Amino acid sequence: EKIAHEFFHGYQHDIGSGGASILSEVEANLFGAAIQETVTGNPIHMFGNNTEAGNIYTLMMLTTLYASQYINVHANFHSAMSTFKQGSYANSSGLYSNFPLRAQNQRVLINKLYPLLRR
Repeated sequence: EKIAHEFFHGYQHDIGSGGASILSEVEANLFGAAIQETVTGNPIHMFGNNTEAGNIYTLMMLTTLYASQYINVHANFHSAMSTFKQGSYANSSGLYSNFPLRAQNQRVLINKLYPLLRR
């Protein structure tokens, strides 16, 4: 999962959409989770930090991860981005607290990879 996450950051960089932002982290988290489940069969059930914001973040990530088309979860993806700083387990230490929501050069790339999981 972690290697897939970092590979996705490489993809973002190669496409010209790299850089530190919440958008890039949420996309990489989704990609890493999809690869983990595809390879191991073990899904990630919790993305959040067990707070109210964390529960919302987990729900938005799971609905985005398991959607058959990105168009069906566009709003959920953006809700995941908006709850990432307060609700994600990944930001429990505050590592991403100063990241912008999106850098000027960035666009959503994960939408091109749907469905993330093939059943």
